[in-house]
Amino acid sequence: MACAGAPVLEAVTPPPVAPLLLKIWPDGAFARKSHMPKYLFLGSYSPEGLKGLLAEGGTKRLEAARQALKSAGGALESFYFAFGDDDFYITVDLPGNVAATAVSFVGNVSGTFRIQTIPLITPEEVDEAVAKHVDFRPPGH
Repeated sequence: MACAGAPVLEAVTPPPVAPLLLKIWPDGAFARKSHMPKYLFLGSYSPEGLKGLLAEGGTKRLEAARQALKSAGGALESFYFAFGDDDFYITVDLPGNVAATAVSFVGNVSGTFRIQTIPLITPEEVDEAVAKHVDFRPPGH
């Protein structure tokens, strides 16, 4: 029974919650964490970016990447420098494509490096994909 003057409460649907995953490490340890999509950022520094890297060092770039990802709602999984066409490989957890695109945009617009963003797919997601029926007709058939 409602009391006179009492506010009327409406039922609301709570926002969806990311599923919890239990990760078992080879040493038997385990951790619970919320599943976020993973992305691989790979790229190369411009001459200006290399000058900055030489001045700051690698650990300062690691911390800058960690802070940028945190501000986008994500987390750094790994960060490696490399020889070859690409200067760095970074794996990250981000809330989704919008956050990954935002991180990529701010990195590329800086002019200090060129970054490519690659969504990573788990083996379980591949299992789901191969089980899905797709009605497809190749060109010319």
